[in-house]
Order: sequence, then structure tokens, then C-alpha cells
Amino acid sequence: MAGHVLELTPVTVGLHDMLRNALGIDYKVEVGEAPRDAQIVDNQLVYPYAVIYPFPTFLVYGDLAHPDSGGSIAYQITSVGRTDDSAGIMADRVRRMILERTASGSFVNPISAGGSMKVIDRRLGQAGALTATAGLWSGVDLYYLEVQAYA
Repeated sequence: MAGHVLELTPVTVGLHDMLRNALGIDYKVEVGEAPRDAQIVDNQLVYPYAVIYPFPTFLVYGDLAHPDSGGSIAYQITSVGRTDDSAGIMADRVRRMILERTASGSFVNPISAGGSMKVIDRRLGQAGALTATAGLWSGVDLYYLEVQAYA
């Protein structure tokens, strides 16, 4: 039955678009690779960036043939900066954009998941420590997006 299938791509695009818009022009975010337009001046990264890595499978609950079927999608988001402070600030900004709620409990930054799906909840699975490699600092956080499929 069409319209009742959870799809990874629209949710990933929605997460990317939300973060890109919420973070602003100085903070880059891409899916699967470092931003091609990351600014390097004097061999130094100017602005921190984030990379979204979707896990290719769902943790499914319910019956996919049923209109109220749903599942959980895991995303690793790696925040990168020139210093531990800039990588940490980027990770904090990403965390706030994904998880921040209004006083009424709704999410400040909605994630659009396409016409037949809705992101109904989000949570931080694990926040990683900052590490340095090749002159850049990075932190890896794991997020879960709960998705509902509709007819």
C-alpha cells in the first residue's frame, strides 16, 4: 500500500535543511562529506562545520502496511573545528537546533520529512568526547529521530 513506507532520504534532507537554515550562513552542514566550500585561510579552517551521517536502517516498530507505522532513524553528526572550543561550540549549536523545545513542548526547529511522513520526536543517543586529528578537532554525537508514516 503506497504512502505507508518509511523512507530515509526525505528525513535526511529535512534534517539537513533544518540545520542549514537554523545554524546560519557562517556554519556549514553537509550529508556524508565535509563542505566543499569550507573556508581555509593560511591552512586554517575559518568556520566550524558539521557532517550528517545517516545510518542506513530503521529501528522499525508497528506494521509498515498500517498508516500509523513508525520507526527510529539514527544519525551520527560530526562537528568539526580548528580548536576544541570551536568544535565544541559547533556541537552545542547542532544539539540545541535539534533538541530545543518551546515552553509548550514543541520543537523550535521543525524537520520536514515529506508528505507522507512526520518526525514526531528526537533524542540524543550519545554525546562523544572531542578528539584531535590532523590539526582539526571533532566531536561525534548520535541522534535518533522518531518518524511516523501516514496514508
